[in-house]
Amino acid sequence: MNKALSFGSMIDLHQYGRQLSNLKMYKDAFDIFKMNHDKNPGQFTTLMGLTRGYAGLGDLKNALRYAGQALSKAPDEQNKKNVQAIIDKLKEGKDINQ
Repeated sequence: MNKALSFGSMIDLHQYGRQLSNLKMYKDAFDIFKMNHDKNPGQFTTLMGLTRGYAGLGDLKNALRYAGQALSKAPDEQNKKNVQAIIDKLKEGKDINQ
């Protein structure tokens, strides 16, 4: 699997990380989100991945940091609204990975 991950696109890796998060495999999900961001730095999708990854680990400070960066890169108004809702949930200490 690790060998195959290197061939995944940004979206492939993000979706795999989301699947791991849905399974509550937060450490594994974080590792995928981190790898994706390292491979595709500063992209909206990878910033959101790190937001979800850090939130899954319970590191809300870093989750908020990356959510703020993602908000500034949101490609459209709907994504901005979604990111703002995630930021609001994080500030309330709520789980964003459900």
